[in-house]
Amino acid sequence: MNKIQVELVRLIIEKVEDTSDLENLRLVSKFLSIQATRELFSYCSVNLEDIGSEEDDDERKNVDGKEGDGAADETVSTIPQTRLERILDVPHLKQAIRTIRYITNRTPNLSIEEWNEYGHFENEFTAPRRKLVGKCNRFPKLTTVEVEFAQMCYHCDEGDERSFYAVRVPDSHEYRTAFLKKLFASLNSSQYPTPCLNTISLKNLQNVNDSSLTTSEDFLAVLKRITNLRLRVVTEYDEAFPGSSWFFPEMHNFFAELPSTWLAPCAENLKFLTIHCDQLWGYFPRCDWRGVHFPRLEKLELGNYSFSHDWQLDWIISHGKTLEVLTLDACPMLSVVRQFGNLDEENYAVQPTAGLDERKTWHYRTKWSDYYLRMQSDLPKLRVLKIGTGKWHNGENFDGAEMRLAEKSGETGVYWSFYPQNPQPAYPYTYFKRGFGPSPWFDKDDVPADGGEEETGTTNPPELDTTSQAERDQFGYDGESSSMELLS
Repeated sequence: MNKIQVELVRLIIEKVEDTSDLENLRLVSKFLSIQATRELFSYCSVNLEDIGSEEDDDERKNVDGKEGDGAADETVSTIPQTRLERILDVPHLKQAIRTIRYITNRTPNLSIEEWNEYGHFENEFTAPRRKLVGKCNRFPKLTTVEVEFAQMCYHCDEGDERSFYAVRVPDSHEYRTAFLKKLFASLNSSQYPTPCLNTISLKNLQNVNDSSLTTSEDFLAVLKRITNLRLRVVTEYDEAFPGSSWFFPEMHNFFAELPSTWLAPCAENLKFLTIHCDQLWGYFPRCDWRGVHFPRLEKLELGNYSFSHDWQLDWIISHGKTLEVLTLDACPMLSVVRQFGNLDEENYAVQPTAGLDERKTWHYRTKWSDYYLRMQSDLPKLRVLKIGTGKWHNGENFDGAEMRLAEKSGETGVYWSFYPQNPQPAYPYTYFKRGFGPSPWFDKDDVPADGGEEETGTTNPPELDTTSQAERDQFGYDGESSSMELLS
């Protein structure tokens, strides 16, 4: 066994998923024990809700998230050590840690109804929790930091009329901001540098950019160092009036600022970029990242991203010299749009949060077949193209769950049972109709089958498109007449 190259043994052991098998491998020989231990302790997950709050925490209980309170953090010694802290006390185990995952809640995916039913309390960024986040930099070979916030979120500025109906959520905006400020400050510490850090993964990142975080020296310094950025963005949902969720300023401001706040700082070094959102984005809310280019980008994954303009494909193709993997998870192509109010020269809403006004309708004529032809000719290094739908429930696709590719038939089985009996179209198209139900996005399945009147008083044709999806993709059929009738 000792004659086998160490690199080969490491590759084999990295594929072992059952921790009990790794534990048993440690007993086989000293040689295997070293390699199995390295893999067994390469990942550490900490749930901050399990970390109690210290009594009489005084002013340190504030959610300030500042790095300057390190001395105060070290005084918190009455709390039992976590697994992460115990590993710190063992030198060779401390060297093994590659990934740390912080989870802010025992049940991060609670719905509003479940949250209200069980009567939970908002999290506080107490000194023990702040101390634990601050210790992420004590692992010299740390490469990856993952954070999972609660899925439910809420934000309201002072003076906003919505403050009267303020909603309590597990992780407030203040809590999230304080957590991230402390995290980035720790990762940028000169006392405990993290030279191997290359990945930041934030699951359930609230769609609110706090300038105290995004303009801070620590935030910018860390982003400039990483090569892999993974974001799953969550948005506020108005349970009482779902349609109003699309009028919240945060829905649009975040994605308007995304290129300059989260992407531009890491543009020079980034090789892998993943952005998911719990709502469709790209057109509405608009995200224009034409001003950002990633000269080293090798892998791009987008989730719930809508294609509505040719410049979006142009932007992807601008990375043709380096891009090798492109994944589009539940990313439909927008065929027809009905907007209200003024549109700019590219048919984006000038005031996306304004009320319903004069109706405007336009069509995006480009089809998936056009995209494929351009990808084939203009992405010479592309070796993997994945288009389909992942498991969006609780963000499982963001965590690496298998993706149902477009060419799969969707037959029932252990895996396919997650999906409806009628799978989504092989190459999805969608329609945008502002003022239509709780969401402005809909497809053929959302149209009444009896041809009756919609709530807005428009008449639905018996069939949205009689041409098969395959023909539509192959020949660029746009179903103009039926689409026009639907949105007129």
